[in-house]
Amino acid sequence: MLAVTLVAMATLNATPYAVFAGSARKLVSSPSVLRRFNLNGGSLLSVAGVWALAKHRA
Repeated sequence: MLAVTLVAMATLNATPYAVFAGSARKLVSSPSVLRRFNLNGGSLLSVAGVWALAKHRA
């Protein structure tokens, strides 16, 4: 029963994200906007990684 509950919760969590991602992809269809979006996302992930490393060492 626990496995069924976890799968149901995971589905309920992932479905809105997938729908939003599909909609966002339609909005970000131009190559220049997509490149800027990817650059910003990668930069945020890099900063988060450096921040986590700094917090871990402190």
